[in-house]
Amino acid sequence: MIRSGLLLLAVLAAACPTPTEDDDSATPEPTPAPGPGRLDTSEVGEARVGEAYEGRLAVAEYDGSVRYTPGILPDGLELTEDGLLHGTPTRFGFYEFSVVATDLDGLADFTGRVALRVRPPLATRPFLGFARPHVNNAWLDYGLLRDPWLRVSAGDPAVFVLEPGIYTAGPDGEDTAGLGDDELVEALGLDEVTVEVGDFVPTPDVDPSPPSYPSGHYAEGDPLVWDPVAGRITAGVDTGETAFVLRHPEHPDVSFRVAVLPPDWCPSEVATSCE
Repeated sequence: MIRSGLLLLAVLAAACPTPTEDDDSATPEPTPAPGPGRLDTSEVGEARVGEAYEGRLAVAEYDGSVRYTPGILPDGLELTEDGLLHGTPTRFGFYEFSVVATDLDGLADFTGRVALRVRPPLATRPFLGFARPHVNNAWLDYGLLRDPWLRVSAGDPAVFVLEPGIYTAGPDGEDTAGLGDDELVEALGLDEVTVEVGDFVPTPDVDPSPPSYPSGHYAEGDPLVWDPVAGRITAGVDTGETAFVLRHPEHPDVSFRVAVLPPDWCPSEVATSCE
């Protein structure tokens, strides 16, 4: 599944339009009321890569016992049955995951959503990076993810060229693998680094469901291909992702994923790269 794309769907999906007074047939979407049966995430906060983190979940206006069961959590984190979210995250980005609350006294079981921003690590020395921001990179649009996107259509492959280098942190002091406000110190040739390429993981078929999925995702066509001589990552029409690890003998490894997206997939009307 396209993790980097799917992490954005529920967070950035556009709200339904408000009906006008002249439209008697329109029914507005209900607004969740505060109170029992609503997940309270006020103590979730933010996390940072490489630092111990703790946050806590609760059910609003409810003091009884609850059993929490999470969906897929960010790497390095766990959720206990009593609602303690803890661990040391290993990858920065914006994550949203589901949590099922059960065994509530007098209340029906329900599913809530948790949004957690994992900030990049603080840089203590120059670090390895894989490229400057480029078209369709979620960092440019949202400041959320570092993984490149390749937007493809049938017969029109998209290409990302790997440009490794050594960077120092910008004013925010964070190591964002060459993105954000990182400053390039030294460009590296492909012969100076090692690139480890994972298997291509296609996206399961998904039917269109606007506004989150203006188009469908259909696992067909050519998978993503890595050219180690030219440093080019090329995608055909298939949707999916491949994990990469960039290694250098004097710097910690950098991992990232290249995600292949349909040509008209756009998670938000405010996205600059969707125009």
